[in-house]
Amino acid sequence: GGNVTATMAGRSGATKSKMLREGGGNEESERAVARGLAWLARQQKQDGSWEYDQGEKEHRAAATGMALLPFLAAGETHKPGKGGEERKYQKTVANGLAALMKMCPPSGQNAGRISTNMYVQGIATIPLCEAYGMTKDPNLRPYAQAAINFVQRAQGPNGSWGYGAGANGDTSI
Repeated sequence: GGNVTATMAGRSGATKSKMLREGGGNEESERAVARGLAWLARQQKQDGSWEYDQGEKEHRAAATGMALLPFLAAGETHKPGKGGEERKYQKTVANGLAALMKMCPPSGQNAGRISTNMYVQGIATIPLCEAYGMTKDPNLRPYAQAAINFVQRAQGPNGSWGYGAGANGDTSI
């Protein structure tokens, strides 16, 4: 809706500058964000994913989702900016989204299932949806929609979500 569009518009240009001033941001905070993004970009694996320090493969989707969110929040996407110029982290974001899309079958029996762990599923679903919302890229839509559909199908009998698909859970998930 309008609120999502307004929030995403605040990631660049005059709206971003205004929101930064109103929220207490400044040149120093923007430099800190830039350093954080540069560090995250250096941690990206060859296949486009990220991993947590323990290197557990089953958590790669969550690590990749968590790493992509700051880029998206900073207005970086996998698509060129206005006027067609390449964004600083365009390839980083594109490779990260491609890694998530490889983990998310858009159709079939396991459509949308990125992980059997619902924490991982949720964390990986958010950047797919956010990148789609920011760019309206039709290539992302089937993956984002499949991931959302899986989350819906995974709801437990009592209306909650558990640690695994279809299990009752608690408010942490």
